[in-house]
Amino acid sequence: MAQEGSYVKRNGWWLLRYRESVVENGELKRMLRSRKLALLSDYPPKRQRKTKGADQGKAKKFDDVPDAVKVLARQYLDPANNQERKPEQVRRLGEFVESVYLPWAEEQLRPSTVKEYKGIWKRHLKARCSDRWLRDVRTYHVNLWLNDIAKQNRNLTTGSLQRVKNFLSGVFTQAKNQGFHDDINPVVGAELPKGAKGKPTHAYGLQEIFSIMDTIEGDPLALTIVAVAAFAGLSRTEIRGLRWEEYNGQELQVVRGIWESHVGDPKTEARRDTVPVILPLREKLEQWHKHCNKPREGWMFASESNTPVHLGNLINRNILPALDACMICGKLPGDHGKGEGQEKHEYRRDNDVPKWRGFHAFRRGLATNLSALEVPTELIRLILRHSKVQTTQEHYIKPSKDEVKKAMAKFELHWTTKSKEYAELAKQPATVN
Repeated sequence: MAQEGSYVKRNGWWLLRYRESVVENGELKRMLRSRKLALLSDYPPKRQRKTKGADQGKAKKFDDVPDAVKVLARQYLDPANNQERKPEQVRRLGEFVESVYLPWAEEQLRPSTVKEYKGIWKRHLKARCSDRWLRDVRTYHVNLWLNDIAKQNRNLTTGSLQRVKNFLSGVFTQAKNQGFHDDINPVVGAELPKGAKGKPTHAYGLQEIFSIMDTIEGDPLALTIVAVAAFAGLSRTEIRGLRWEEYNGQELQVVRGIWESHVGDPKTEARRDTVPVILPLREKLEQWHKHCNKPREGWMFASESNTPVHLGNLINRNILPALDACMICGKLPGDHGKGEGQEKHEYRRDNDVPKWRGFHAFRRGLATNLSALEVPTELIRLILRHSKVQTTQEHYIKPSKDEVKKAMAKFELHWTTKSKEYAELAKQPATVN
């Protein structure tokens, strides 16, 4: 039997009270629930007719409820009354995320993305919105959560807040697709609060690349991997996924990415492509091939246990000790101080050696160096295997101050030349046709 619910006036609102079968802690229960329908100021109660004598008491219980409010109530209850919404689809947001959305994400999304989503949920959202009924969430709820996250985490950048919003949007998109939410995605219209300013990203210039390679010259593994990052623009996951049988001496085939212990496809379909190998990289790969006894197949950069090398360990054990070594004793900053066995002098870094900015700085450097050589941005996009040229323009090409000065000097020369031409033309007498 279809239920009509009951109406209550409370705190300036018309409330609808009704009973619904829901999933709570994994169990199906029947609960008394309520929902705000409309403001009393927008829909004031109807004036009831006065009754006398025998007519007293004949007025219906909800005669003062405006018809428009009753329409809103019917619209809300119709899916349940018509059995369009199954009881197991009525859940709190936390239960949906943990029992439906995250398991779906583990099957459909990249492992690195799933790890990030789990972190976002645990750190920023679980305590704030777990108990909210999924289908009752509105845009102003999302705004409250985002603003509170920004307020309580002053160091979060705008980009980090955007990722929180993207996670929530994905949750409600999937909820709609699976029938758990039958309204518009409440995240779409939510405003993103202003976060902390993020640190600028770095792109290695050619001089920095050569200096780093000179510093790690004695480590063939680190040297070759840096050369692949600098001259082919491969990411960390793509470098780990390279195999000898996918290199023909002229091109590298990028067919996989490895994140932690997960072997999968490249980040996007556009990233699954061949990359030309230029001479300085070809020389380093040939030297590394000889060092590895000229294998025909297998991981190009393998550990002692014949698994893809862990680049985090490579950075800490091979690269940083070379780049950050003290000029006096050759030890790292942590090996200086008052402790037993530590150097007593002050740590001094060689500032002529570039700081380590991460492997992605080489990828951005390739884009920036090609741009400085006036290579068209569309070609740079193809070399980096980006899906959209906007990604290349906005996030990878990082002109240096020297490049800016050169550009302005070029403009100055052009302006000076043209101004002289105009001055010569102005001296010539006017002609009448």
